[in-house]
Amino acid sequence: MGYLKVGSREYKVMLKTAKFTGDQQQLRKQTARFWQDFNKAIADHVFDTDGALDEIDKKRSIVFWDTADHCLRTNGYVFRERHDFSNGNDDKQREVTLKFRHPDRYLAAGQDVTAADGIEEDAKFEEDIKAPFQSIFSLSNKIPLAPEENLAKVSDILRLFPHIKEGLGGCDPETTVTPVGNYKARELVIDGSDFQLGEDPKVEAECAIVVWHDHAGGETDPEVVEFSFRYKNDDDEGEFIEAYATEVVRRAYAVFQILQDTMGEWVDPQSLTKTAFVYSQPQIVTPVAR
Repeated sequence: MGYLKVGSREYKVMLKTAKFTGDQQQLRKQTARFWQDFNKAIADHVFDTDGALDEIDKKRSIVFWDTADHCLRTNGYVFRERHDFSNGNDDKQREVTLKFRHPDRYLAAGQDVTAADGIEEDAKFEEDIKAPFQSIFSLSNKIPLAPEENLAKVSDILRLFPHIKEGLGGCDPETTVTPVGNYKARELVIDGSDFQLGEDPKVEAECAIVVWHDHAGGETDPEVVEFSFRYKNDDDEGEFIEAYATEVVRRAYAVFQILQDTMGEWVDPQSLTKTAFVYSQPQIVTPVAR
């Protein structure tokens, strides 16, 4: 596959869910309030900040698929299905993402997550950084999925991504896959803000808050809330060149530490990440309705 360049670096912290209860209007007010506090905290460490972090950009449902004994995750893979319901139709935009994650950059980059011939794909190689500072490299591939496409066995995933068969170890293709924990998240992605880390070249970190509610429950008591900021480095043609300047990285590190050290009103160091939360749910073999 050749040498893969890191397309982006994304820093993530989990936030206190109790701070974001209420309807969407209340939620947007709270994310804007978080942004105001965040602005004050990082003002001396960045060039400037823009926006209000109060725009609901995406509405979608999320389901993770795996075997009862979590064979995919055991081998480093996660397989996630999303439905975009921003326009009110939960089945109109259906997509799946296969992702391999590992702290060893070269092990992650060495996987082959290429889709089967003829399938439109969107592959990415990224670095995710979790608190306090844990770097995980992620090679992922996203593909569209027809509404009638069935996911019932490991073989259905292999049909879409045939090159991961060897990487699945003892995962029998005939083993049933079901939604992990029978859990379906209702996700809101709130963005509309950034801060500047570099001047020449100009580097901006895009910010977002991701809020998860139980799809089968209400929409006022979130179960997981995550704040992230992401920056990248590419040329005029959009090709990643992975030339992250030392001062840019230093500022990003400082901002990440400030989040953890001074924003205790908002940050929850005990909260599970989104994927860990899903996999903490008791595994039930009955699929959820789409």
